[in-house]
Amino acid sequence: MDQRELRVDHAEALRAAFNGFATEQWHCMPATIVSYDATSMEATAQSTIQIKVRAADGSQQLIAPVFTDVCVVFPAGGPFMVTWPLAPGDEVLVLFADRCIDNWRVNGGQQQQAELRLHSNSDGFAIPGPRSLPNVPASISGTDLQIRTVDGQTMIDITPAGLINILGQLGVNVTVGGTTFNVGPGGITVTGNIIVTGTVTADAFIVPPPV
Repeated sequence: MDQRELRVDHAEALRAAFNGFATEQWHCMPATIVSYDATSMEATAQSTIQIKVRAADGSQQLIAPVFTDVCVVFPAGGPFMVTWPLAPGDEVLVLFADRCIDNWRVNGGQQQQAELRLHSNSDGFAIPGPRSLPNVPASISGTDLQIRTVDGQTMIDITPAGLINILGQLGVNVTVGGTTFNVGPGGITVTGNIIVTGTVTADAFIVPPPV
């Protein structure tokens, strides 16, 4: 029993009881990925916040809970979706539903609750992206929209003025209708036909002799 509950102060005793109730409610928790199944878009994640619990013998210990069957949330809407792989150790934010999501997860649409549990750590959604300070990437733009690797060596950068910059460490491939346009360290290679409407200007123009 909490020592505050032994006091005559009833308000303090109520606060202690409410605090005890709140410890059984799950709402939001930073965590790291343990494993990720891209087929089902489900992950196992472990809390990065250690929780003090009381053992059967009355002693207290710190544990980092593991959440299973967590539904991973990627940006999506209409016919569009942005996805990326998740690796063990990636930081995520796990949100917990107010009610049991089992039937919805399996069948979609509006479903009855399979169980009458509330704020359970069995009903988690993982949002990738939050970063602890040691893991904040360098050179994050404060002005441009970027789709990039963490190290910043490969990215698509869109400026507010409408300029699109593409940085590829090994090159850039664009394929449309079977024609591939590659910009690599050795130059530009086109696999397919080139149709030009307008003038082509070059310092030198060499046509290989017929075979």
